[in-house]
Amino acid sequence: MSCVVSCFGPCDLDSWIEFNRPNPDCTANIAALLAGNDEERHETARAVSAFTYVSAEHADEIPPFFLSVGTNDPLVERSQVTRMTDALSGVGVEVESVIVDEAVHEANFWSQAVLDRVWDFLDRHLN
Repeated sequence: MSCVVSCFGPCDLDSWIEFNRPNPDCTANIAALLAGNDEERHETARAVSAFTYVSAEHADEIPPFFLSVGTNDPLVERSQVTRMTDALSGVGVEVESVIVDEAVHEANFWSQAVLDRVWDFLDRHLN
């Protein structure tokens, strides 16, 4: 893998489950995605979360990341990006993060400025 681009994607599914617990639509999706009872769901969430695998021991195997989220995203909290950014940079992995002011999940997130940042990141890592 050359690089990762994640726009409003959860990096820590375990905390994402808790953040979305009050949202019945998300709760149904989470239950469909992560089968089992609540304890099993959290265990699976930790096992499949990118955040779980960030470590100094494996830093040389982790590709550069581009992470972004909107400040008003009702589905993915901003801390998903800030915690992952801190974890990656803390072990020396290249990471670029963009927090889009006032943006929600999809709707008003995309702008030419955001697209330019994504394309620049991809150009640097894929060419």
